[in-house]
Amino acid sequence: MISRVLSAFLLTSVCMGFAQGVCAAPYAEQERVAGLREVMEQRGFKRSVLEEHRSKVESIDFDELRLRAEQGDVNAQYQLGESFWLGDGIALDYEQAHYWLTKAVEQQHVDAKVLLAIIYERGHFVVPDPKRAAELYFEAAQLGDDWAQAQLGRLYVDGEGVRKDVAYGLKILKQLAALEYYVALDFLGDFAKEGILDGSPDYEKAAEYYERGREAGSDVAASRLAELIYDGHLGEVDIERVLSLLEEELGHSSPGAASDLADIYLEGRDVPKDVAKAVEYFELAAEWGSSYSLVRIGELYEEGTLGEPDYGKAAEYYQLALKRGNGTASGYLAYLKRYLTPEDSTPDEVIALYEESVLRGARSGMVGLGDCFRDGYGVETDHAKAREYYLQAVEVGSSLALVRLGNVYDEGLGVEKDYLKARQYYEDAIAEGYTNANADLAFLYQQGLGVEKDNQKAIELYEVAREGGSTFAAFRLGLISYYGDGAEQDYSRSLKMFHEATRGGSKSSYDYLGYHYHYALGVRADYIEARYWYDAALAAGIDDVKIDLAFLEEDGLGGPRNKARAKRLYKESIEINSEARFHLVRMEDEADILDLKQDEHVAAYKAAMEKGSQAAKLGLASIYLFSSDKHKDVEAAKQLLQELADEGYSDAYVYMGAYYDEVSPEQDNAVEHAVTWFSKAADLGSHYAARRLVWIYENNPPDGERPDKLAHWRQVQGLNGDAVVALEAAQDLEYSRIDQDLKLQERLYSVAANAGLLQAQLDLARKYIFGSEFPGNYERGVEILREAVGLHGPAQAYEITHRLSGGMTVDEMLKTDGTSRDWDRKHLTAVNLLYGLTVPKNVELAEKLVRSDPDRWVYSPEARYTFANIVFSKQTPAQAEVEEALQALEISANSGYISAQRKLAELYEEGRHVEQNYRKAGMWYRIASSKIPSLKIHVARLILNGKVDANYGENALDILTSAAEQQDLLAIELLIEYWAEEEPVGYEHKRWMRRYKTLSDPSS
Repeated sequence: MISRVLSAFLLTSVCMGFAQGVCAAPYAEQERVAGLREVMEQRGFKRSVLEEHRSKVESIDFDELRLRAEQGDVNAQYQLGESFWLGDGIALDYEQAHYWLTKAVEQQHVDAKVLLAIIYERGHFVVPDPKRAAELYFEAAQLGDDWAQAQLGRLYVDGEGVRKDVAYGLKILKQLAALEYYVALDFLGDFAKEGILDGSPDYEKAAEYYERGREAGSDVAASRLAELIYDGHLGEVDIERVLSLLEEELGHSSPGAASDLADIYLEGRDVPKDVAKAVEYFELAAEWGSSYSLVRIGELYEEGTLGEPDYGKAAEYYQLALKRGNGTASGYLAYLKRYLTPEDSTPDEVIALYEESVLRGARSGMVGLGDCFRDGYGVETDHAKAREYYLQAVEVGSSLALVRLGNVYDEGLGVEKDYLKARQYYEDAIAEGYTNANADLAFLYQQGLGVEKDNQKAIELYEVAREGGSTFAAFRLGLISYYGDGAEQDYSRSLKMFHEATRGGSKSSYDYLGYHYHYALGVRADYIEARYWYDAALAAGIDDVKIDLAFLEEDGLGGPRNKARAKRLYKESIEINSEARFHLVRMEDEADILDLKQDEHVAAYKAAMEKGSQAAKLGLASIYLFSSDKHKDVEAAKQLLQELADEGYSDAYVYMGAYYDEVSPEQDNAVEHAVTWFSKAADLGSHYAARRLVWIYENNPPDGERPDKLAHWRQVQGLNGDAVVALEAAQDLEYSRIDQDLKLQERLYSVAANAGLLQAQLDLARKYIFGSEFPGNYERGVEILREAVGLHGPAQAYEITHRLSGGMTVDEMLKTDGTSRDWDRKHLTAVNLLYGLTVPKNVELAEKLVRSDPDRWVYSPEARYTFANIVFSKQTPAQAEVEEALQALEISANSGYISAQRKLAELYEEGRHVEQNYRKAGMWYRIASSKIPSLKIHVARLILNGKVDANYGENALDILTSAAEQQDLLAIELLIEYWAEEEPVGYEHKRWMRRYKTLSDPSS
């Protein structure tokens, strides 16, 4: 019902139609089931009530039965053949089943004819032979078997083994249905659902047939009806009705019902996802004869749903299904051997498995074998044969084969390129429900191949395919955002898309993930993570990353410095990156401290430049500019730099500035030229250029330049890490009457405070606590004061106390109700006393100070907040105090004070001093996060824990992932917790465990 695996059963009742009693698992498979139970129990999966459905082995004396069969007893021959076919009390053996049923057919045993027809139709032991199956069904029907007559009707409708005659086939089935024969009713229900009866699907009519089939004793009609309901064809999904119908059918030992229940619990759409229960139902279906369920269990092992991927176990289950004649299993086993365990397989094995899958009519084998001829894997490349297999797969309903045919004409594989044909195939695949084909169609629109170029349509189609699980679509969307090709450049989105593609098994994104973490593209730089992805890319054969990995190795970023490996990587990159040659020369040049080999280096730079290296051209220009010997050639340097600048090579800008600033300052308008080039370089992040601009504007400003240019470049220099300049620039902004950019002030103060400048720490802490200029982040302000005390130690404790109090004693403060400045000192001293920063902790004195001037509270949300913290810090505050504190907190929060909003959220979430209320907690977290985005993490946590619902457009995982990429440890911990529950050995859990280990390890 919900699987990419097509069931080999034409009708589930075919499997059970001749069972006398209930079939049991053969001995070999009993061992297999026991092994699976052991695995499940080891992983903590509990057994359920499914044991009550397990079949009981019917006691049969097979020695006596075989003796009678060998003596020519036709009933014994039939019973023995049936037992071998079902694995009923004896090991499943299709060869023996075929042998004994053939013996019985020779004696005109009707039931044996029907069962042998099924063997030929499905290809159990024999090559599938629909024509022979039809002959046997006809013979049985002639002998009065209604079941065989119904199968003939189906074959005429489908055109299998007989000429296709839909009208005649339906006539046969309707005649039988008029007699309320359940098999005919089931088939007519199927054909009504598929639109064969009336030209379009009629789900209501299908349901009527299934209901009649149930009444007539059908073993499968209940599950057919359940499928209609579950798929929403009969209105709103009634999951209770679905489960009831499937449980009803379990009473008939229906493997189809067990498989459907397994798929439902595995998907977890309308019921809680329960992998353990799904596996138990698959086990049950397998015991009752379903090869489909064996394939599904194999898939679970292959995909790692039961733990780490176990390809060996997956292969075992595919082999078991293949023994039962399941051609899809053969195709899956071939895929596993070719792509997942190639070291343990040979191309000949893979080809043989695909060929067997094709013989059994499985589309997976047809597409797989076509791929082998396309790629020249195990066979000579033959695009014509590949196309034949794809067309054969299309004939049996493969939408993937339609995409492959589209690729044939899209890429011109053995044919003339024909984008119109490619487009038609892709559209046909989409029409048949193959969502991933949207990605192939999107590529045509993105490139304008056979259609008018339309980037927006391409993106829309890629998104549809991505929603359907296409890793190619996620990768292409990542490229679009990475390069800004047809959409706005957005590194955060490209990072998300590349991870999504990688999580789906694509290796194409490894290099781009490395670039994101290496060069801080939409994320904080993480050189350890960059190395991880570069190494993965190299292992996947993506050699372009060698030069980037060499940079990290040479500089010792993300791991030990390894210049030898850096050199080796540069050498290996020479043929694919023209700059690699330059870096080899540069390393030699830098090692030559005395310039003993300057001539060789110049020659090498020239050679690299001739190979296209812009960096080599810049290196050569640098030698010409600054060399003191025969290589100095200022004019040649200027020419090279001008060429580079004209080419948009930004590293040349700072050298052009240096040329006019230092080398040739006597030229006309030299200062103006220097400022122009340094400005370009500084805008692109050059710290040196920013420093030179500050010096120029302080000492030799260009004529007519505005004074605010000096302030601008001082701000840039400060943001680049010059703490003293950052503090001065922040203070200039604070006291400016023209521009008081508060966000820029905060960034500049933060640079200076993080560098340990005491004045900056105190100013920034004060601004956070008061919240009048910067967001009211009280806790961050107190944290900065703690950092200042810890950094500067006892020697500066008096100075910190003095600056907080303004030199006033507590007694003096209690006696005055003076200016706002006096009130600020009172409040900061109260904070100092509350937290014991530079003086002994004294909550009572802190409260006295805060209460000493209640008129100020109207304008002081931070004082109300401090008062609330004082009350909540007491071991047993009086109820009246708690109510007063909560009121103060509410007033502060409603006035926009961020810390009060966060505190209220915490109290409501924890149920501390208030009745627990997750809705209110979420509300206050959301309000506070509008000013402090990092608080969205708490909203995401509440959503994931099911405490609050997500607002429109609010995605908890996206919020946490975005924060985690900026190295927020709380967000990473929450993601680890979430994925440990969802996919404990999956991509995301491993990814965040790796990042957590890196970021929480001081040595990293």
